[in-house]
This record gives sequence, C-alpha cells and structure tokens, in this order.
Amino acid sequence: MTAIKYLNLLVFFLLTSASAFCITTDELKKLEDSANQGDAEAQCNLGFCYYKGDGVPQDFKIAVSWYAKAAEQGHVKAQISMGFCYIKGQGVPKDPKKGVYWYTKAAEQGDAGAQSNLGYCYQRGQGVAKDLKKAVSLYRKAAEQGYAVAQYNLGICYESGSGVEVDFKKSAYWIKKSKEPRPVKDSK
Repeated sequence: MTAIKYLNLLVFFLLTSASAFCITTDELKKLEDSANQGDAEAQCNLGFCYYKGDGVPQDFKIAVSWYAKAAEQGHVKAQISMGFCYIKGQGVPKDPKKGVYWYTKAAEQGDAGAQSNLGYCYQRGQGVAKDLKKAVSLYRKAAEQGYAVAQYNLGICYESGSGVEVDFKKSAYWIKKSKEPRPVKDSK
C-alpha cells in the first residue's frame, strides 16, 4: 500500500474514531430518536455507530443509509463518509464517481479532509479524469488549513514534479510541516 493510500485510510479511521464513542443503550435510544426526527448530527453519529459496530451490530448498509440522510442535509462528515463508502464499496456498490460527488460536496464547504481526499482522486484518476494540477490545487487548499495528509501529499508532488515543477525547497517545507505536532481536539 502506498504511503498516500495509507495516510488517507488512516485519516478516515481517525475521523470516524474521533467522532465515535462507546454508547450505552439509553444513549443509543436518544440518538435514534434524534436521528429519526431528522437531526443531521445524530444521523451521522448513528451511521458511525453502525459503521464501527458501537452499541449495535456492525452493518455498513445501515451506516450508509444514515450517512445519506445527514449528507443530503449538507452534513460535512456524513458527506465525507459517503464518499469513502462509495470509493471502497462499503455498504454500497463500489462507485468512485459517486465517491467523488460526495467528496466534492464536502470540499465545496471548505473541509480540508474532503479537499485532500478529492485531490487524491484527481491525482489517481479515481472517479474523475486524472488531473494532476487540480490535485495539487486541492492539496494546497487543504494544506494551507493545516491538514497534515494534504501537506505531505503536496510535498511529494513538489518532490516528484507531479502537477507542479520540481521544487525541493517547497517539498521539504510541506513534508516538514506535515510532521509538526497538532493540538488534540476534544471529541465530545
């Protein structure tokens, strides 16, 4: 597995882990009630529960159904999760074009993770025509927001001349930046 693929998978699992929690039966009932009333955050969190098997049996199809409800309401994490599920074929048939659609929705809201994932799709021609300049542009947007995976990917692009002219100084800058410590966010 390439370093970029590994980093993108790691970021998704960190994203879902940071938002997921060990849920009690009472909390699950409240979450389900809120989700059934149309609360996008609750729908997304219930999707995470089913994706991870937290308090419920793991079921990717049910996870996707909850993500879809939240994503249609513009919930960024749900849109990213939909993109990931379509790219990987988890809970839905594998469809990179639909994955790109959902990553684009989240990226248009300025989400750095979505911009980075979308950049990866453009870099690899996954669900879209390969466009290295577009990939670099998306990585740069995410990197400038402090997103470590995008900073690393942008550094590699400068090192290899992928979508940009080779520039070892910029490469070293972005790769070094990607390794800087990040503040830990409270997930609750």
